[in-house]
Amino acid sequence: MCVHNPKTVNLKRRREIMTKSTVDNNGIGALYGTFDIYNKELSNEDIGKAVTLIGPNAVGLGKIGDVLLGMLEHTSNDLAIVQMCGVVRVPISLSCVTDTWPKFKNFVMVDGRGGVFATETCVGRGMILAVSEETCDVLL
Repeated sequence: MCVHNPKTVNLKRRREIMTKSTVDNNGIGALYGTFDIYNKELSNEDIGKAVTLIGPNAVGLGKIGDVLLGMLEHTSNDLAIVQMCGVVRVPISLSCVTDTWPKFKNFVMVDGRGGVFATETCVGRGMILAVSEETCDVLL
């Protein structure tokens, strides 16, 4: 009979997982909220876009420079489900205010079209963890 120390087995398994996979931050620590849709401007076609608070308990795409609330996950009737905590993967916008490509540790703001752009000040909500060609992972 072979007896293994559970701590050693778990450590071996974790090492196997770490060597076989890549880091994917998307969805870690997710917390969702339900909001009204401002002026019916959001639909299921906007899922995955960055949204902001526009009115009391109401969300929309906002305007350039608004503070990021989170990422739209679902719409139904006049309600929106938004991931407002954790890590979200949202589209990058370059031509808004600055042509600066977002970098690790930049803060972000919404562009009014469902994307985000980098800001070097701390007025934005959410810090960039990783950047790809079209999206960035943002910690809210």
